Amino acid sequence: MDASQIKRLRMEFNIPILEVAALTGLPSGFIEQIESQTVPVLESDLERIAAVLQTLVKARLKNR
Repeated sequence: MDASQIKRLRMEFNIPILEVAALTGLPSGFIEQIESQTVPVLESDLERIAAVLQTLVKARLKNR
């Protein structure tokens, strides 16, 4: 999953950056920069964010 996919998924499911930041341990400002593609990002950070988003999306789908 790349930065644009992360942003699209987060926005589609109305997941706040602060929630993603809290669960990944990454600063919210850094996640914003990743999503706007203004900073170089490690694959491991993208994987961490993607894993958290997938968990949150599954939980939201389950609660619908």
